[in-house]
Formats: sequence, C-alpha cells, structure tokens
Amino acid sequence: MNVKAIDFKKWCVDNISPLAWSRLVLNVLPELRALGHNLSDIENPSDQLVLGEKEMQALEKAMQTLYEKELPAEVVNA
Repeated sequence: MNVKAIDFKKWCVDNISPLAWSRLVLNVLPELRALGHNLSDIENPSDQLVLGEKEMQALEKAMQTLYEKELPAEVVNA
C-alpha cells in the first residue's frame, strides 16, 4: 500500500480538522524519522512524497487512536 502524503493530508484537513495532519505527524514523528523522513517534508509534503507500508501503519494507528477514524479506500487507492 502506497499513498501520496499530499492526498492523506488533504483528506485529514477536509474530513477531520485543519490541524489533524499535524497532530498525526507529531504523534508518530519518531517512527517517521527512523524511516528517514524529517518534520518539514512530512508536514508540508510534495506531490511526489509517497508513504510506504511502515509509514501508513504508524499514521493509520495514530488516526484510529486519536480520531477513531480510518482512511477511506479511495484515498489509499488514489
């Protein structure tokens, strides 16, 4: 499963809250850093940034914990 970070961020902003993406990223920042990402690249993702399986697992777990929501299939398969 690979998801464009910009699509995930847009969905969070549109469907949860304007700060939801930031909150998710900060919640899993240690895991994202261990995978080679830095805060500024994830906080303001480019069109080319694709989140892999490990990034998605961490972010989806945080989203379930913080917001009790799941990312819809249309965002995952975009």
